Amino acid sequence: MNFFFFNELKALAEDQGSTRHIKVRSDLFTADIEGRFRFQNIFAFAKAYTDRYSGRKDSTAKRLIGSTRIEFELQRPEFINQLLIPKLQIEAGTKLTADYREEQDELKLNLQSNGIQYGSVGAENIIIRNRKDTNGLDLRLEEFYFGNESFENLALKTEKVGDSVSLELSGTLIDTVNSTFDLGVYFSRPTDSSYRFSLQPSVFSYGNYKLTTERKGFVRIRPSNIEIHDVSLMGNQGMLHANGFVSRSPYQILRLQCDEFDLGIFNPFLGIYNTRLNGRIGGEVIASQLLNDPRYGLEMIAPSLTLNNVELGRVRLYSAWSLYTGAIDLDGSIRLGELEKFNLNGRFYPDSLYADVSVEMKRLELALVQPYVDGIFANLRGFAEGDVTFCGKLGEMVIDGAFGLPQAAFTIPFLNTDY
Repeated sequence: MNFFFFNELKALAEDQGSTRHIKVRSDLFTADIEGRFRFQNIFAFAKAYTDRYSGRKDSTAKRLIGSTRIEFELQRPEFINQLLIPKLQIEAGTKLTADYREEQDELKLNLQSNGIQYGSVGAENIIIRNRKDTNGLDLRLEEFYFGNESFENLALKTEKVGDSVSLELSGTLIDTVNSTFDLGVYFSRPTDSSYRFSLQPSVFSYGNYKLTTERKGFVRIRPSNIEIHDVSLMGNQGMLHANGFVSRSPYQILRLQCDEFDLGIFNPFLGIYNTRLNGRIGGEVIASQLLNDPRYGLEMIAPSLTLNNVELGRVRLYSAWSLYTGAIDLDGSIRLGELEKFNLNGRFYPDSLYADVSVEMKRLELALVQPYVDGIFANLRGFAEGDVTFCGKLGEMVIDGAFGLPQAAFTIPFLNTDY
C-alpha cells in the first residue's frame, strides 16, 4: 500500500459575490481556480467542448459555468501512477491552463509537458492549444511512440467547418528511411453511431517513394460496415484504388485495384522476414465478409518479378470463390521466357478446410529460400523439380507425387564444408 503525505497543504476558498477563488498549495500539485463556476457543472462543460471538437453538431458551453480560469501544475506526479492510474506516467512540471470567457463562449487551453506515457504509448515535449478564430486545436509532440513505432515532430491541427472538423496531421515516422507524411481529412459525425472521413490532398514520402491523394473519396464508418468510396493513392510508383465495403455481408464487396504498383515499397516491412521483392504488379482483388469469414478473389500479374535477388519472371495469381458452393478456385504460374517454372491449380473449401491442389515445379531456384535458412545453410544453389498433389482436409492431407533437387548444393557454415 502506498501513502502520500502533503508536507504543506494549504487550501483557501473565497466567495466574492458570484465569483469563487480556490487555491491549493502542496508538494504534490498546485491549483488555482477563479471564476463563476460550480464543480458539478465543470464535467458537463468539458463534454460540451469535446463534442464541439469531435465533429458533433455545435454545442454551447454557455450557462454551464461563467467566466473561469484554471491553472494546475504537477509537482510529484507519481501519486497519479501509484494511487489512481497505474499505467499513467507524467513528467513533473506538467502544466494545464484553461481560461473560459462566457461572453464570447471562448476557451483558451494550454497544456505543456516534458512527457506523458500510458503503457507502451507515450509522448515527449507536448503542447496543446486551441484557437478561437477557427474553433480548432493545435497539438504538437516532439516525440510520440507506441510499441516499437516512433514518430518525431508530430503535429495535429483541427478546424471546425460547419458540422465537420478539418484534420491536418504531419510528422516523421522513424524507420529505416524516415518516412514523412502530411495528411488531410474532413471528419464529421452524421449520427451518434457513424463517422465520415473525406480525403483532402495528402502526401506520404517513404524513402524514394512518394504517394499522394486527391481531394475526392471518403470513408464512412457505421456499426454494420465500413464504406470506402473512390479512395486512391497515386505516385510515380503506380496507383492503388479502393471502392466498396468492409462488412459481414457476402453481398457487399470491397474492390482493390492496382496499376503498375512498385512492390519495392514493402521491402522495409518485409525485411523483418528476410524477404525482398522487386517488380511492379497490376490487377484486382475482390473481397467480402471481411469482418467475420473473409472470401477473396483476385487476378494479379507481375510482368517481371524478382524475389530475394532471384529473377522469377512473369508471375500470375488467380483465385475466384463461389457464393453458392463455397469453393475457391486457385490458379497460379511463374514463367521465365518459354520456361514455366511453377504452376498451381486446384480448389479449396474454406468451410470444411478441404483442398484438392496440384503443384508443378520446373527448375525453380533453391536460392529463393536462402534468406530463411541463413545460419544453417549457406550458398544454397540448384533447382527444385517435380509434381505434387495435395488432397484432403487440413491435418489429414494426402500428399502424392515426387520432386527432386537436381544440381543441388550448399555449405554448412559451422563445418565450413560444401556439399
